[in-house]
Amino acid sequence: MEKRCLACDILSGEKELPGGFLHQTGLWSLESCVGPFPVGTLLLKPIRHVLNFSQLTAEETEEFGPLLQRAAAIIKELTECDQTYICQWSHAGWEPVHIHFVIQPVWNSQKGQFEKPGPSLQADLFAKQEFPGKEEIADFAERVRSRMGESR
Repeated sequence: MEKRCLACDILSGEKELPGGFLHQTGLWSLESCVGPFPVGTLLLKPIRHVLNFSQLTAEETEEFGPLLQRAAAIIKELTECDQTYICQWSHAGWEPVHIHFVIQPVWNSQKGQFEKPGPSLQADLFAKQEFPGKEEIADFAERVRSRMGESR
């Protein structure tokens, strides 16, 4: 039996995406993150099924930087975060999966809730398994869409 790809299932509409698609080019999709991250965390992924950054085409690579910078700037503006983490994720267990970039707002005020920033913060968020509400995600998604200038 062929393994399913969650990223591809979301792109095809087979899996629900809270907040919907925020922006798409012919090569990239910007979406709300479906993990236990705070509202404002976005995900940028190639539309084509790619398992490794080195497999991106020159055209995909050219589009990547400006899209990533724009998404991070919008997150900073809308959330008034102190920092924006950008992390490439590409494993489910030890199996390579469709690469994606998590763009996460982080606030210094989180210091009271979590011991360490960086990867430790992300691990702690996964351990807590607290997911934002769909309404909050939808509201933030609409604000991002209006700044990106298009919706799907």
